[in-house]
Amino acid sequence: MDLFGIFLFLHLFGAMAGIGPTFVFGRISRQGAGTEHSLFATRVVRLLTSTTAIPLSALVLVSGIGLMVVRGYALFDRMWLLVSIILFAGSFTYSITVQNPTLARVIEATRGGEQPTGEAAAEIARLRIRIRRGGIYLRATATVILVLMIFKPF
Repeated sequence: MDLFGIFLFLHLFGAMAGIGPTFVFGRISRQGAGTEHSLFATRVVRLLTSTTAIPLSALVLVSGIGLMVVRGYALFDRMWLLVSIILFAGSFTYSITVQNPTLARVIEATRGGEQPTGEAAAEIARLRIRIRRGGIYLRATATVILVLMIFKPF
C-alpha cells in the first residue's frame, strides 16, 4: 500500500470512528434528560468526546494534511478544501474549548446525585442549552464538511 492509501485509510477511519458516533450524542442526552440517568448520559457523552471523538478528529486533521502533501495540493487552489479546513478548525476548537469543558461543568454540578435547586438548577439548565446548541453546530459543521469532501462543489 502506498502512502496515499495509508493516509486515506486513516482519514476515513478517523472520520467514521471518531466523528460519526457524535451524531448520536443528542439522542443520548435527550434519553437521559429529566431522569435519574441524566448524569450518566452526560458522563457517557463526555467520555466518548474526550477519549474517542477528539483524538480521532486530530487523526483526521493529521491524515488530511498528509493527503494534501502526498497529492501536492496547494491550499488555495481548491476552495472546497480551504472552506472544509476552516470549518474543521472552528468546530475542533469549539469542541475542545467550549463543549467539552461545559460538559465537565454539568457533571461537576450534578455530581452529588441530588437534583440541584434554585440558582444552581438554573445554571445547569443554561449549560445544557449551550451543550445542545453546541452539538447542533458541531453536527451541522460535520455535515457540511462531508458534503464538501464528497461533492467538491467549488
